[in-house]
Amino acid sequence: MSVSHVCRRWRYTALRSARLWTMVTSIPSPLIPLFIQRSQAAPIHASLHLFDNYYTSATHQIVDSAYRLSCLCLHGSSTTILEWLQAPSGPAPLLDILILFADEGYRDFAAPSDFVLPSDLFAGYVPRLRVLRLTGLTVNANSPLFSEMLTCLELCGDVNELRVPKFSLSTFIRILRRLPNLTDLAVMNVLSDPGDAASLATSMSGILPVNLDNLKKLGFKTPFALLWKAFIIRIHTTNLTHIHLVTPVAAPTELPLIFSPVSKTSNDILSPFSLSITGHGEDLTINGMRSCLPSSPMDELDYDSFPYAAGLTLDAAVYILPEVLSTLCAGLPLHAVESLQVFYYGPEIDWIALLQPMVNIESLHVAFPRWERVLPALSTVAIDEAGAVHMLCPRLQKLAFTSHIDEPPGLFFEALAIALQVRKANGLELKELLYNRKPIPCRGPTDLVRLRQRTTSLRKRIQK
Repeated sequence: MSVSHVCRRWRYTALRSARLWTMVTSIPSPLIPLFIQRSQAAPIHASLHLFDNYYTSATHQIVDSAYRLSCLCLHGSSTTILEWLQAPSGPAPLLDILILFADEGYRDFAAPSDFVLPSDLFAGYVPRLRVLRLTGLTVNANSPLFSEMLTCLELCGDVNELRVPKFSLSTFIRILRRLPNLTDLAVMNVLSDPGDAASLATSMSGILPVNLDNLKKLGFKTPFALLWKAFIIRIHTTNLTHIHLVTPVAAPTELPLIFSPVSKTSNDILSPFSLSITGHGEDLTINGMRSCLPSSPMDELDYDSFPYAAGLTLDAAVYILPEVLSTLCAGLPLHAVESLQVFYYGPEIDWIALLQPMVNIESLHVAFPRWERVLPALSTVAIDEAGAVHMLCPRLQKLAFTSHIDEPPGLFFEALAIALQVRKANGLELKELLYNRKPIPCRGPTDLVRLRQRTTSLRKRIQK
């Protein structure tokens, strides 16, 4: 807009350049008709924030120009968006992207149908639609918006969660069968309660797996423990590179299924991989990425940086198992892990089972209470599939402990000295040893002796 005010020549050029006026975004509503007029017949990209005191009849010219829309993004209350979209519109043959984000509705008396997009939206004709993202709103299962051309589908029920109608899993699988070109799929709290296992099995009887061979990114969030297992065994994918999962885990048999799609596609990945495991008791967070981890624990899921992320709530029968972490992570490319961070304050961990596949690990950072099991594991000799004998983590160069206490107990130094001595006898030496980010000498000829002396010194202090 400001370009046309510089001088007459610029104004003349700007008014003749239709594409300069196609971005109808963040402008006062009275200017919308002007942009539509000056953009002539060029495709329109519209991004509007609709609020009850903002949108006017001028914005409805966007709907009237549906045949020119290439992208439509609306952000506002569910009431406003649906009222805006209820206006009759013609086909949208150029529409490539549709993004609707509905804030929490203000009407407590709203019916579930008040959050469902009309089936005749854009006269049911969106042949080029590639990206569909709906938050706080939904559509009917037979909606034309589920176009065969879709490559990105994101359905989020976190907003207006209690009122937005949900899909049954069987219905959603049937929807996916119509979307063979999907590369990105996010299913966040949009599936209904399946009931007990028997009810779910009955509803899924006869539902065959769906092929999504182009799928690369998968997001899934549900409060119902049975849904992930029932969903993932009916999805066939060979190119998955990202998985983001938030779900309860109710039974040990569900653990191997958390990252099972990854195991089918990533066994040959050799690029450096970092893994972070954090949590307390039943709550567990796993983040995996192909770059260096931050020094502090990753307590929250990072969907942007981490291709593999899972936020899990473990049932009591699950989280007490020592092999819970090794079973969960078995589907990840553990052979490519170079950095591991474990701040899981739950029951004991089977460290040997967890570390044995990590033959290329170079950095290990753990919460201090784990030292009693970690150090003996690092002194363990393992036999690989070929029958060769070697120590766990043969490429380990950095070992770090983080604690809430400034000075570790004397037995820690004794166990540490023993582990370092055993590894040194097998030709393996650490380059860096840290406690609360403070270096502990470990490479010099007398460093092991000094570690044991620290144990003796602490004992003398206790005796005094």
